[in-house]
Amino acid sequence: MNDKTVILLSGGIDSAVALYWAQREGGDLLALTLANNHRGTNAVEVACALLLAGYVRAAHAVVDFSLTEVMLRNVPFARFAVGGEMGGCTRSGTQSAAMSIEFMHIGAMFYAVNHGASRVLWSIHADDLKDSNHEEVLRYLDFIEKIVRLRSGTTCRLEAPFLSFHKNEVIELGSKLKIPFEDTFSCLENDTRVHCGKCEQCVKRIEAFRKAGLLDPARFEGTATSLEAQLAGVSAS
Repeated sequence: MNDKTVILLSGGIDSAVALYWAQREGGDLLALTLANNHRGTNAVEVACALLLAGYVRAAHAVVDFSLTEVMLRNVPFARFAVGGEMGGCTRSGTQSAAMSIEFMHIGAMFYAVNHGASRVLWSIHADDLKDSNHEEVLRYLDFIEKIVRLRSGTTCRLEAPFLSFHKNEVIELGSKLKIPFEDTFSCLENDTRVHCGKCEQCVKRIEAFRKAGLLDPARFEGTATSLEAQLAGVSAS
């Protein structure tokens, strides 16, 4: 058991499961959420992260990442992703800016060191890897840890406990942990708590719940992802 753990809490499904999983293990929890103004949906994600951290009574820091607006000024078709994917996650034709994940992780690791935490949890899973593979992610984790150890003289681990899971398996674990999935947000397009149901992340969410044989209590536009439609899909699978 770790005495203190930092969880990168985006407000999405995977990081919510990581938060509740860490709570089950015991110890103090520090949730860390990155806020950036240039991505409209991020405000909804931050709101969900605040709810989730409150449910488990975790200490929670929301870090202003608006400096990314300056970093991306005059860079066409780029966004500073703060989620879990190793590959780029498209949004309206954009692509993730280089070094976005590294920047997030190094900051989170030094936050952990400064607060006496022994590890940081990253909720990346197998379906996030795209052009990367399991071994490359393990080398990446080791690389980030070495940078922090070199600069701080302190050992802090960057862990990816769901790296071998598919998203439906993360959802299945979350169901066992009683995750309030209605208070998680995945959409890349809408800036309200209602998912569009059409973007890349919404489609992945819908398919993962279908594979898990579970109903998603989140709200979606239209009827294609209503509870009735989900019930039909679950019954057919």
